[in-house]
Amino acid sequence: MDELYFSRLTNLITRFSTRQFDAFLVSVPENRYYLSGFYADDGGPQETAGYLLIGTDKRFLITDGRYEIQAKNEAPLYDIVIYKEKLSSTVAEIIRDVGCEKVGFESHYMTFGMYSKLVESIEKTGFRCKLVPTEDFVENLRMIKDPTEIKAIETAIAKTENVLVDVVSEIKEGATEKEIAFLLETGLKKSGAEKLAFDPIVASGPNGALPHAKPTDRILARGDAVVIDFGGQFEHYCSDMTRTFFIGSVSKELRKMYKIVRQAQKLAIESIKPGKLSKEIDKVARDYISSKGYGNFFVHGLGHGVGLAVHEKPGINKRTDIKLEPGMVITIEPGIYVQDIGGIRLEDMVLVTEDGCNVLNRNIFYYDDL
Repeated sequence: MDELYFSRLTNLITRFSTRQFDAFLVSVPENRYYLSGFYADDGGPQETAGYLLIGTDKRFLITDGRYEIQAKNEAPLYDIVIYKEKLSSTVAEIIRDVGCEKVGFESHYMTFGMYSKLVESIEKTGFRCKLVPTEDFVENLRMIKDPTEIKAIETAIAKTENVLVDVVSEIKEGATEKEIAFLLETGLKKSGAEKLAFDPIVASGPNGALPHAKPTDRILARGDAVVIDFGGQFEHYCSDMTRTFFIGSVSKELRKMYKIVRQAQKLAIESIKPGKLSKEIDKVARDYISSKGYGNFFVHGLGHGVGLAVHEKPGINKRTDIKLEPGMVITIEPGIYVQDIGGIRLEDMVLVTEDGCNVLNRNIFYYDDL
């Protein structure tokens, strides 16, 4: 496993020359794990479990006493530095001692308050160091999954699907949205999930018109479409899947919406191949839905990357022009949402391959015979 992290570090350090960095400061938790193997839950940017300071020759994991033993076990490629009082002061001292004159940092995550403290701490050392803001410097590397990551994602998807297999019989008339969400959550935990990838969405009837609806006490009724979107984190990697279920016989319009969404999903998946721009994939699904008269009711992007975070690069939407590459794992999740009627969303995770793509989900819980 050390070879894996060393390879990732080498890949990162190779990119220093593009920005003329002496070192790079990592604060994003997923990036910290990706580059070191040290895994801990942060309470947010200001409640961090630690930073990485990566130079061309030396590497430091700066954390506090709670994680000293864990850090030594999980990040053997790093010198472990335990700070006693202020994290910013310890980071500044290392920068001075190593002689890093130009340090990149993750400006999209580090708060202005944290940045200000770090600048102040560096100035107090008397050493001159320029902090250079970057965005997605590590995230761009994380877009391409290695075989170890793909295997972990496939495991996460399989376990998530098995939870839905166990719960599907309870998605019926008389159950509440909250009851279904509880079964999904407990099923994921029993299956070994470290945590939920996100809070489950269970949206029935008119609630389905809200793409990110929160489960309520609403009772599932005959004629409802029920959107279920959930995922777990297994071995640090996430799953994300959506199916829409019918409770008994549903209206002609809901069946029509379902057929359109399902076909849009299929067309988008068929169009995936290396070299395509992410926005071109979105356009395939969006144009089809628009051609059927529901363009104004598809109100979000077609998908997103999934890995250590449930939402990561590349975005699959009409604004993003990232070229797809083999090893990317993305979601394809078109949807139609009509107020007072409900919503339909369908989502699979897809691996971009050398000659196209592989759908990582099983072909289950689809109404392909409508």
